[in-house]
Amino acid sequence: MQILILVKSGPTTGEAERALATVGQLLTQGHSVALFLLQEAVHLGRIGTGLPAAVKLRDLIEQGATVHLSTDDLRLRGFGLESADGAIRPGTYDQLIRLMETSDRVIGLL
Repeated sequence: MQILILVKSGPTTGEAERALATVGQLLTQGHSVALFLLQEAVHLGRIGTGLPAAVKLRDLIEQGATVHLSTDDLRLRGFGLESADGAIRPGTYDQLIRLMETSDRVIGLL
């Protein structure tokens, strides 16, 4: 099953922690999981933050999760794609809509 998880909360929030834990559980159950980071959650995808959530995100990518980062939200916070990890895909709101249409389930852990 293809599952899309949307996260908008910052990297040090309970919502972000729950989202990352959920991604890990779904991957171990054999699901294909995509994570789309919006608003403050774009900080999870930035290089060099050293935050535990960013480390967990890297582990999830290595386990097979795909991660998309809202380029608009990143730019609104004063960062460019060069500050994002190379394993994270740039994402637009049009791409988010396509992901929502092609996923079997969409979960919002906002």
